[in-house]
Amino acid sequence: KMLGTSGEADKANKLFCRLAEMFYERFKKEDTIDARRKADFIKNGIPNAPPLTGDEKKMIEESMELVEDVASRAKRIAGTVSESVEKFLHRDGNGGAAVGMTMAKMDVAAITFFTELWLLDTYAKKVENKSAAIREVWNELDGTRSLQLTTSVSLPAGFQDRLFETWITFEKVETDGRRTYIIAFCPLEDYKGTHHRVEGTEKMFEATSRGVHIVREFTKNTCEWTRVQQVDLKISMPARVLDIVAKQHMGWTNRLQEKFRRNGKEVDREKVAALAEAVKERRGVPLMEDQAGVFERCLELLGEEGVEGGWK
Repeated sequence: KMLGTSGEADKANKLFCRLAEMFYERFKKEDTIDARRKADFIKNGIPNAPPLTGDEKKMIEESMELVEDVASRAKRIAGTVSESVEKFLHRDGNGGAAVGMTMAKMDVAAITFFTELWLLDTYAKKVENKSAAIREVWNELDGTRSLQLTTSVSLPAGFQDRLFETWITFEKVETDGRRTYIIAFCPLEDYKGTHHRVEGTEKMFEATSRGVHIVREFTKNTCEWTRVQQVDLKISMPARVLDIVAKQHMGWTNRLQEKFRRNGKEVDREKVAALAEAVKERRGVPLMEDQAGVFERCLELLGEEGVEGGWK
């Protein structure tokens, strides 16, 4: 009887929607779910990741080569010398292609930050990228550790949006007891397996992106992040406009650095403790001939030529 008239039906519908909103607000736990996903990825996902395939290894190697290429060509962006994030940019003529590099120290454990970068389909990431008309993620492509990211990017007025379809994978490397996490990415067209398609994107203009994130462990709770990204918008664009787009994109590094920023004194204490531990571990290890020569000269300059016991 309540739904006997359209007016009563509207009231019932509004009441139902309001109750649904109240239940959602009461029980939503996006932050908790994201935290559990990250913890599970660190505990189970990373150690149990499928072995790297030959194609994944090749893609990572090629992405790492891009770092050396950028370091030799890109120039530091004016006005960033004193910033906490180092930024470099190189563009190819007046086209829509450019490559940038950012380097930053992060006040967070390497494995935690790597997880932040890798998990692209958390609730927080969906909110962060809600302005993107299209954004889809497919994990474990064909049973591998790789994933596919398809996303649209808005350009300045006068230019049509671009569609990026990207193949992404990762590798964990350990050297001298310190871990390095590498996330490499390139156009999906380079992937020989399954390509997922998003309905309605057939007529969109495509663009490509390739690059790498390198997260190096510095201390237990700090790391160094190097990010290199090459983008080709497949369009002729004035250099000034391309620079603006690239610099805005690089601002993401600053935002993440600020997100994880901790008390400076606390971070400094951790670095000093890590250095002391490294010196402690070095004790008893004989110096190489060239190292011994440098060390002896330092002792002479310091007036400690007669110190007994040598290198402790």
